[in-house]
Amino acid sequence: MIRFENYNIPISLMVLLVLLSLNALHAQPLLRGGSDKLKIKQEIIHAAVSRYNSIEENTMAGQTFQDRPVLKSRGRAFLQSLLLPGWGQHYANSKRTMRFFILTEVLTVGSYVGFRTWGNWLEDDYRAFAVTHAGVDLKGKKDDYFVDIGNFDNIADYNQAQLRDRDLIDVYRNTEAFHWQWDNSQNRDKFEDLRIRSDRASNNSEFALAAIFLNHLVSAIHSTLSVYKYNKKLSENETGFNLNFKYDHRSQLLALNISKTLQ
Repeated sequence: MIRFENYNIPISLMVLLVLLSLNALHAQPLLRGGSDKLKIKQEIIHAAVSRYNSIEENTMAGQTFQDRPVLKSRGRAFLQSLLLPGWGQHYANSKRTMRFFILTEVLTVGSYVGFRTWGNWLEDDYRAFAVTHAGVDLKGKKDDYFVDIGNFDNIADYNQAQLRDRDLIDVYRNTEAFHWQWDNSQNRDKFEDLRIRSDRASNNSEFALAAIFLNHLVSAIHSTLSVYKYNKKLSENETGFNLNFKYDHRSQLLALNISKTLQ
């Protein structure tokens, strides 16, 4: 695709019109004092050509070193999106996907915090419930212990079940420290429901955490593709034309040079 650069068009057109007008006058017969007029006319044309070429050169130089868009770095975009999804897309001018990754980040982080907080609340509830209705001592108790007290009414029933299965390793030998006795089966069922809901919330928070890491990785990879497309589009658009005039005093001819520029 060919695009004309943003040169100083009004001034260029004015100079071009002056040159064409003077060149047309040059074809008319010379009157008295024609040699002087011709000399003046040549000087005017030469000055106009020099001025026009100077305008074009300054414009091109300004665009080359000041206004010309620069190629973007894929490595920088990758690191930015790896730290914060959407940041690399913003750097690559990919606004739509930037909003997508930012929204995904907000949703996944919010889900993680929400599930983690909800799971901790339920854990505190079922532990306190076990203390009240089963006489549990919470000190030094692991998660497996709470699974066991949710399946048996008391420690004696649990130990007998392990002995029947000849699973001597899981028998609680310190019956005083690990003692529990539910006041009724309804409260044991309520405890088990709270514990299961807490575990589900905790598991969901782990899935949300995995989604957060995945969003960071996908955003980082996508940002490099966005930078590649940006640089490719920029290279395709950096094409223009440069106009230069040259006046030959001997032949009294005005030459126009058109050159194609690839930035």
